[in-house]
Amino acid sequence: RLVRTVVKPFMSAMYPGATLILTGDPAGVKRSDTDERNTFQEIYDAFKVEATPARSNALTARLGAVESLLMRYLGGNDYGILVSEDCPMITKGFRGEYRFRRIQVVGQDRYTNQPEKNLASHGHDALQYVAMVVEDSLLSGADSLWLRDDDDASPKQMPISWNAFI
Repeated sequence: RLVRTVVKPFMSAMYPGATLILTGDPAGVKRSDTDERNTFQEIYDAFKVEATPARSNALTARLGAVESLLMRYLGGNDYGILVSEDCPMITKGFRGEYRFRRIQVVGQDRYTNQPEKNLASHGHDALQYVAMVVEDSLLSGADSLWLRDDDDASPKQMPISWNAFI
């Protein structure tokens, strides 16, 4: 329901005609207890674009994919990730809002092994899943991604546009 009532109207208003590459937490393939559907089916119904589960939901793989893109220098003023000023929660996350919760232990600094869930964490989780798609494409030597158009079942190639991912 969130996809139909919030995400799709937002995407249609902010990015009309944009080509979407949709991915997410592999746990989204789990069927709902209420109607036997999963998150990826709901996304397809809303956007008519096939969403694919990310290769992993392991935190180390997700953080590694983002780090890989952050470290990538493409020449000139181009880097692997360019964060738009229209993405304040991503910026806040990079500036410390995306963090591990501190555990109260006398005499030492200890932290949980999972990020704290807050407003910045949701955007960074999404960024991590997208970064894995991009990283996988780059590691395979691809300079484009294969997409299915809304009205056409046959896949088409789309050049990887670095500015399109955030």
